[in-house]
Amino acid sequence: MSHSENHRLSTRSSYQGRLLEVNIREDKERRRRLISATKFIGKTILLLATLTGLGYAAKEGWTRFVWKNPDLLISAPIVQTDGTLTRDQILLAGNVVEGKNILTINLNDLRRGIEKLPQVEKAEVSRNLPNHLSIQVVERRPIAWVTSKKSDDLATSPRSFLIDARGMTLRSQVILPEYYHLPVISGVITDNFTSGQRITEFNILAALELIQINSENSRFQIRHIDLGKSYCLIVTDQRHAQITFGFQRLDAQLDRLNQVIDSLEPSHQEFKAVNLIPEHNVPVILNKPEAPSVTQPESEVPPPKLSEEKANNSKSRPASPEKKASTKNPPTPTRTPSPPLPSIKDTTPKTKTPPTPAQPWKKHFEFNG
Repeated sequence: MSHSENHRLSTRSSYQGRLLEVNIREDKERRRRLISATKFIGKTILLLATLTGLGYAAKEGWTRFVWKNPDLLISAPIVQTDGTLTRDQILLAGNVVEGKNILTINLNDLRRGIEKLPQVEKAEVSRNLPNHLSIQVVERRPIAWVTSKKSDDLATSPRSFLIDARGMTLRSQVILPEYYHLPVISGVITDNFTSGQRITEFNILAALELIQINSENSRFQIRHIDLGKSYCLIVTDQRHAQITFGFQRLDAQLDRLNQVIDSLEPSHQEFKAVNLIPEHNVPVILNKPEAPSVTQPESEVPPPKLSEEKANNSKSRPASPEKKASTKNPPTPTRTPSPPLPSIKDTTPKTKTPPTPAQPWKKHFEFNG
């Protein structure tokens, strides 16, 4: 065999050896990848099974020990209020039911539901585990009545509302006794008013402001405010006097009214009407004190008199012998009580002059500012 043939044979054998080695490496790599994939899939399945089991166990445990736990069911929620709302009204507004799981209640939704009531100004809700729920309610304080006419029945008329200092209209199922002594604002159209509506009319807000700044004044107490005129407030006080206010600078007008009262106190006079809109020359109508009435004593009734004919007849008749004998030796007389004389009424008509009523008289007060 020649040298070239030997070279070809050696080259072919070396090539076949390298090819066999490559095939063996590919088989090993394939087996390794298969084993790795099998392990990964097995671990993934095991992990998913573990997570599923844990989730199911957690759900069952949460349901059994939390949602269905009898220790977490609401029992007798505490409700505190300072007004006329009842416990059932507050719980119904907040959708609170006894026996409900305390963890299912959203405190923000509960508070907003209670504050939707027109009577509620502020509500505070707290949750104390395991089953205690506390609700504190601060109700609005009405300061006046608002109605269309002064003659309307405040408690039953559909056109009358209670109103607080911020202008919120209220309707209460329970009318407290102190509500009947609140000032009355009339002369406005209330047909479109609803409970829980905030009033924005400037004249009503001015009347509420006047009531607030005058709330501690004992000498001048507001009983009624008439808003029938578009340029002023006509106020009636506890003495039925009428005071006219403008809408601007109510505090300055109250100062002028206090000066009028101070100036009248030494003379013990009372005013019938005051117009506080002018700043300097304040017109005041005063009541003149009534003159004391002089009562005349009743005339004494004269005793009855006999007529002249009866008197003459009694004188002309002769006395009987028995009477003459009795006159000579008069027995001791026994006094018998005489019957009372009938009262004689004077039938002459008497004209009584009626007393002249006190006429008001005007006076102007001048103030600086």
